[in-house]
Amino acid sequence: HILTDGYGGLRFFRSLLAEYLKLCGGEIEERGDLLDPREKPHPKEAEDSHREHFEKGGPGPKSYAAAYHVSGRPPQPGYFRTLTGRIPTSQMLSLSRSKGVTVTEYLVALYMYCLGRLYEAEIHSAGRQSRSILRMEVPVNMRRFFPSQTMRNFSLYVSPEADMRSGFYSFEELLSRVHHRMKIELDRRELGRQITRNVGAERVPVIRVAPLFVKDLFLGCAYRRLSDRIYSGVLSNLGRVEVPEEMEEHIESFGFVLPPSRGMKKCCSVISYKDELAVTISSVLESRELERLYFTTIASQGVSVTVLED
Repeated sequence: HILTDGYGGLRFFRSLLAEYLKLCGGEIEERGDLLDPREKPHPKEAEDSHREHFEKGGPGPKSYAAAYHVSGRPPQPGYFRTLTGRIPTSQMLSLSRSKGVTVTEYLVALYMYCLGRLYEAEIHSAGRQSRSILRMEVPVNMRRFFPSQTMRNFSLYVSPEADMRSGFYSFEELLSRVHHRMKIELDRRELGRQITRNVGAERVPVIRVAPLFVKDLFLGCAYRRLSDRIYSGVLSNLGRVEVPEEMEEHIESFGFVLPPSRGMKKCCSVISYKDELAVTISSVLESRELERLYFTTIASQGVSVTVLED
């Protein structure tokens, strides 16, 4: 995110593929969503859209309590593992629509449900768990809500949650919570509260004049307080990848991997191409119980799942 976000990274990668195929002799259609290295970059591509859409005096977002984190032993220090489920997109769309939700909402709710099962198992084995809130970080492409041509990072997130102190939740109950919570939070006014907090912090005079190593220390502390500590996991869906027809015969599939953090330990990334939805769970834990629950639950709904291990 120092350079760009998922939208910008994917646009650059598709443009890079197109340019490679051109150099190999392919005839690729010129499209506005593909960057042309022979053209001068548009000034708007370098815009800081967070600052552009900052409104002074607006309310900031609410604060969050610490969230539940999966526990366990690491497989090997300094490494993380991935497990990818390849699913027919048409089947996943049909399943989510039958529930009246989007694919992202379905996958987020399922991730929370699996976390809840692990939480329940820990309660039964250890008798207690200090953190009871299941909260997901779901990145949002802010270009959907604010006009922007930037290639820099312009993403924020929504945060569906459930407090396990209220009792264990069925999948259907979590699906309803996620659906309605995301409906509320996917609003430019709600998302704008995060812009107010983030840009407002950058404008604090002490921060602006501080040396770089102090800013790095401050940002590290802010990340642990505002992300790692308060989220149980991340699910990022880059959506459907579209390329010119001439490129399709050269591309078998797309993949997308998020590196897990030391706090959340597991995270999930989603991307689709043609009729294949690639769902990748990356982990710094030896246990793969969450992954097993996740993909077997999808398969139990009559959806074909092919699991590929790293």
